[in-house]
Amino acid sequence: MSHTITPCKAVHSLDQCAFALSFDKPITKKNIQDISQIEFFDPSDGYSKKIKKPEDQASLSISYGEAKKNQNPSWRIGVFKNVIVISCYTYIRWGIFYDILEKLLEQILPHVERHSITSLGMKVIDKFNVETKPNENFSLTELFARNSSFIAPAFLKAPLPPAESGCTISAFPKKVFSSQKNIHHNHIGLSASADSNEELLIFTLTNLQGLAIDGEKIPASSDDAMRFISSAADFLHEQNKKTLRSVLARPVLVSIGLRKEASKCE
Repeated sequence: MSHTITPCKAVHSLDQCAFALSFDKPITKKNIQDISQIEFFDPSDGYSKKIKKPEDQASLSISYGEAKKNQNPSWRIGVFKNVIVISCYTYIRWGIFYDILEKLLEQILPHVERHSITSLGMKVIDKFNVETKPNENFSLTELFARNSSFIAPAFLKAPLPPAESGCTISAFPKKVFSSQKNIHHNHIGLSASADSNEELLIFTLTNLQGLAIDGEKIPASSDDAMRFISSAADFLHEQNKKTLRSVLARPVLVSIGLRKEASKCE
């Protein structure tokens, strides 16, 4: 029996996306104070700003959401030790996400000009809803590919994974990227939960990637910084799509635009 599987968004399954930069030394309290003063989004565009900064002033969280709605933020900028994380909770498509990410980083990097970038990371969360009925078995192969290198066979044999069931394995342990040899790590976590009536299963795929610079560090103030970030972000984005193509069943990939419909002669 086949079930209705729908992505969390109308045209794609991406629920959240976060991009991180790590530096060679801690970000100072002065850097954090300067970053906290930046108006990343124009209030006239309907954004409200909320700042969370602990008493020791050693970290920072800036959230932007729609001023007229009491809901989760649209964007969040976090500064922790030697890491800056920019998270998007209203993802539409990659081009829009990266254009905003680039503008935010162009405002941030001048305030860490004495730092060098040592690694980049990206987290992408995809969600799918499966309509089912109480005590009705759902075969995980309706959602996931049978021969994925990311998924243990035992996971696919379960009629219904318990809440927080999942597996995490590593693929692409090393890859040559750009003009330097950089180490690329790619992990995916799978989890599932059910609503109180057991009529809806919610599957979450979390793809974590890291790209460590194995060579000369890239000064945050250099012209090369944004060029490298742009190339690295595109690389991680393409790897995320490649990972989804490896993990998800073909009909699901068709529903989110990562595979074309099979022709009648196929």
